[in-house]
Amino acid sequence: QNPLEHECFKPHAACLQGMKVILPAATLRPETMYGQTNLWILPDGEYQAYQITADEVHITTARAATNMAWQGMGSQLNCTPQALFTLRPETMYGQT
Repeated sequence: QNPLEHECFKPHAACLQGMKVILPAATLRPETMYGQTNLWILPDGEYQAYQITADEVHITTARAATNMAWQGMGSQLNCTPQALFTLRPETMYGQT
């Protein structure tokens, strides 16, 4: 499904053109991820878009992006990742 079809991404269509948009799930129990049909987001959190590779953007928190950078994940991240844009969680509610 094209992420640009979702209302929360339409204002950012230009910087997402041709990109895979991913909302990575974090867990300490990966065995619980099999068969997931939904994803919980923090209702009062702040999410940003970070370019991880040449064709991949992750929607995550600043803290998670920094942790990924320090682990060497993503060729486009440096030690202080710069967000492409910010999303409020309420704009993502009810999206499928």
